[in-house]
Amino acid sequence: LCPDCGIVRSLGIGDSRRYAEKLMRRMTTLGRLDVDVPSSDANPSLTLDELFPGDRGHMFGVLECQDEQGQTVWLKAFSSLRGGIRFVPGWVRPNISHEDYERIIDPQEQAIKAVSQDWSVETDPVRKAQLAQDRAQRSQSLWQQMKSLYRFHNFAGRSASIDDLFQGKGVPGGVGECCAPKLLCAAALSGLTPIGLSEFYWGPATAYEGKTAGTFYPCCEQRCRPLLGFILCHECKSQNSNI
Repeated sequence: LCPDCGIVRSLGIGDSRRYAEKLMRRMTTLGRLDVDVPSSDANPSLTLDELFPGDRGHMFGVLECQDEQGQTVWLKAFSSLRGGIRFVPGWVRPNISHEDYERIIDPQEQAIKAVSQDWSVETDPVRKAQLAQDRAQRSQSLWQQMKSLYRFHNFAGRSASIDDLFQGKGVPGGVGECCAPKLLCAAALSGLTPIGLSEFYWGPATAYEGKTAGTFYPCCEQRCRPLLGFILCHECKSQNSNI
């Protein structure tokens, strides 16, 4: 449901699943995520073994689009990856700009990691509790700033924040880092028309949070769906305001 126009928006699969299956095969063959670069330029930190150790896994998505000339354009995206990896050649970029990430988010994330490291080696119970409280406060402050930095763009040329779209409801962690919002916002900003969307889970060949490697799933209920009605809308009237 778009909270602005009150219309339920939807997007089918189109031909995206065929392309997604082709992408999975290419990832398997090459054993890495940077499938669009020559082997000589491949980044060792982007191998599948490095990205998905143990039982870790992530969602990937493919969006079928048309440009103004009616030509098919394919976009692909991944959910947030371990190790702070945000940019991979050939994949859609995050919804927070690189400049904002480097200037605002990364320094605070490094500070939180330092506090966590101190907490892990601290033996004094009082000091350990103080460090835990410090970490919690820093994390909460960072999340509030991140919520204001995320802007979600739709096909009516409008944008909205996380708080605009959740409208007072509790906001789960990781909102904005899923595949569908990244793909659809990128399409909207590029003047592309979305035709079909598919998302699949990738990781170890075991169930993880109810998901199985290589299987397709709908967009998540908690993080994505509160955003997607607005993002898919092409006739909203609100502009950079509380919806």
